[in-house]
Parts: sequence; C-alpha cells; structure tokens
Amino acid sequence: MKEYHKENLDTLDKLEAAVYEKRYDEAIQIVHKVKSSSGSIGAKTLHDVAISLQIALHEKKEDEILELHKKFSKLLGKLLEEVE
Repeated sequence: MKEYHKENLDTLDKLEAAVYEKRYDEAIQIVHKVKSSSGSIGAKTLHDVAISLQIALHEKKEDEILELHKKFSKLLGKLLEEVE
C-alpha cells in the first residue's frame, strides 16, 4: 500500500494536465497504470471508473472524459488519503 501511495502521489496532477491539454494518449497511459495497480489492491470502484475513463479517452468523448475524470480523481484522492 505504501508503494501504491508513493507511485501515485503526482498522478492526479499529471492526469489533470494531460486531460486539460487534450493529450489523450498520455492520459490513457496514466489511467492504465492506475487501473492495473488499483485492481491488484482491490480498489474495485476505482478500477471500474478507470476502465470507463480509458474508453472515453480512447474514443475522445469529451463530455464523458470530464465527468469520468472528476469521478476518477475523487476516488483516487480519497484512496491516497486513506492509505497515507
């Protein structure tokens, strides 16, 4: 859990910048990394939102991206706080 926390400390900032600047390929990679590690630690809701966000980013569905990015960020932020 400490490693998960350490690996994701700057994830929210990186993802925010990538989404805001519409660098969706970079955002997909960021989300993919979190999706994989979240699944392995049992963070199912975050894992599921990450899958949906990855799809929206891949398909460049901007309305969905904004909504899912907000959910993703809230869930990951809360998880990081709990782990800390």
